[in-house]
Amino acid sequence: ANEIVVETEGAADRQVYELGDPLPEEDWRAAVTALHRIGIAEEPTRVQRITYPVRDIDIVFENRNIRVQDYKTGYDIFDEGQTARPFLRVFNWLHLNRGKAGWTWIADAYAIALLFLATSGMLMVRGRKGLIGRGGIFLLLGIGVPVVYLLISGGP
Repeated sequence: ANEIVVETEGAADRQVYELGDPLPEEDWRAAVTALHRIGIAEEPTRVQRITYPVRDIDIVFENRNIRVQDYKTGYDIFDEGQTARPFLRVFNWLHLNRGKAGWTWIADAYAIALLFLATSGMLMVRGRKGLIGRGGIFLLLGIGVPVVYLLISGGP
C-alpha cells in the first residue's frame, strides 16, 4: 500500500499516513487531495509543479510551503515553515517586478548603463589584455555561454 510520509522541517518526528488511492493527475486537485488526506483544511494561495518529469508539487500558503514529492512507491510531503528575511525579501520583490512599470524603467536604464560600461571598457584596453588577447577570450565566453545554453535548452 502507498503511504504519505510527512516531515516537518526542523522537527525530529516523522508522521506516516496511509494513502488509499494515488493522487489525481491535475496538480491543483492533487495538492488539495494530499492536504485533505493529512488533515489540513487550509486553502493554498498557489500550487505549482516544480520538477519534470518527476512530479513534485509546491503548495504555497501565506506563512509556509508544503512540498509533495511523488514517487512510484509513495509520496513524501515536507511541511516547510517560512520566516521573513527582510534583506532578501526586498531583492526578491524587485526581482519579481512587483513594482511594475516604475521598476521596469529603472531596470532598463540600469541595463543600458551596464552595456555602455562593458562596451567602453572593452574598447579602452589595448594589447595583450585587450580584444586581441585575453579580453577577446572573455568576450567570446560571455557571448558563447548564453548561446550554448539557448541551444541546449531549446531557447525561447
